[in-house]
Amino acid sequence: MGIARFSMVAAIAVGLAVSTPALACGPDEMMTHMGVVAAVDASAGTLTLVDAQTGRHLVFQITAEQAKSVHPNARVSIQYAELDGKLIAETISA
Repeated sequence: MGIARFSMVAAIAVGLAVSTPALACGPDEMMTHMGVVAAVDASAGTLTLVDAQTGRHLVFQITAEQAKSVHPNARVSIQYAELDGKLIAETISA
């Protein structure tokens, strides 16, 4: 592979690594999803969100207090952390 082609491939790889959001409706450092609440299960401590960007159903772990503050069909923004493959809601904003 020539130097020019190698340089172009390397530049593309770096650009993709830096610019691709990880299933979030915003930059990686924000760890935020926005969308419509599909379901809230207070007894299981979960909230299901239909992501505005992808249309995917995402399940977040929520506290009992957070469960009281949201309802199905609400448009929300969720700031979260990922722990052991689970999405943990830190803040939920309408």
